[in-house]
This record gives sequence, structure tokens and C-alpha cells, in this order.
Amino acid sequence: NAEYFTRKAMTVGPNTVKVIERILKSREHEVQTYRLCLGVLNFVKKYSKLALENCCNLALDTNHVTYTFIKNSIAAVADEIGTAGYNTRLNEERNKGGFVMSSHAGDIDRLLSKSSKLAEREVDHE
Repeated sequence: NAEYFTRKAMTVGPNTVKVIERILKSREHEVQTYRLCLGVLNFVKKYSKLALENCCNLALDTNHVTYTFIKNSIAAVADEIGTAGYNTRLNEERNKGGFVMSSHAGDIDRLLSKSSKLAEREVDHE
């Protein structure tokens, strides 16, 4: 119910609480807003609480307090903040066991050189 979503929003910040309260009042029947509220609060799975709070502040400032506005703008807000805009713990878990290549690993000249050397070795072994 509304209390649940308001309590969850309190863990993010005051702007998020205001957004959730406005969304809850945006329909004739409160139950029609539950999925919207859940959607807004679920953005903390990918983005940080700071990013969601800043995005909700932007929504309030521009008077665009809707799930769609938040969905369309949170990525830009998170990018503006930088790494603090993302839930890095989740990203680290997703990448666990992944191989991280150095920045010059994709250099085309280096790759072609390695490829040529490997081809030469194959010719030598035949």
C-alpha cells in the first residue's frame, strides 16, 4: 500500500518521497499507481540512490513527476554524476569472473601484428 512505497522512498531521500506521494495521488484509485511506484523505486537496482534522488529533484523542479520522465532521464543524471551514479556493487557482481582487457588491447595495428606473427609461426611449423 501507500505506506510501503513511502517507507521505501524514505530510504532514498526527500525528493523521492515527494515523487512517490505525487504518483500515489495521480490516479483516482491508488492501487493503479503501485506499479509506477515500484518501477521508480526499482531504479536503485541499476542506478545509485543519489542518481534517483537527483532525478526526482529534476522531476519536481520541472513539474514532470511521472514514471516515464524518470525512466527517460535517470541514465543522463547517472552519467552526469559519474561512477557514483551507478549501483557499482551490482555491476561488480555481474562482471564477476569476467576478463578485463587493457585499454590498448583493441589497438588494430597491435592485433594485426600479433596475427601476422601467429601466421608466420604456423607456416614455419608446416
